[in-house]
Amino acid sequence: MDDDRLFELARNNKKRGREHERETLLKGDSLALYAGAFLGVILILLKWIVDKSIEAGIGSIIFLIFGVQEIHEGIREGQKRKFLLGIVYLAAAIMAVIYFIAETFEA
Repeated sequence: MDDDRLFELARNNKKRGREHERETLLKGDSLALYAGAFLGVILILLKWIVDKSIEAGIGSIIFLIFGVQEIHEGIREGQKRKFLLGIVYLAAAIMAVIYFIAETFEA
């Protein structure tokens, strides 16, 4: 094989390695966010079962996670439905934050 062919193969292999690394990091980040959201849902359910009240702080974080992800996917894929769903999630997050602040400073 000539040197040009070897250099071309090495460049292609390096490019595929970077793409694989980027995909792996993105999947790991998504998995971490979903795990955090899942844990938040469990904590909210436990608080509701024990105290018959809802923890709005954790709920706002969960809505924020899902909202940002849906907006990002909607923009990236050009899907208006996902974008609008993300806006709804963000609106719910804002309402949960307002409820949390009102509940915190009520007394």
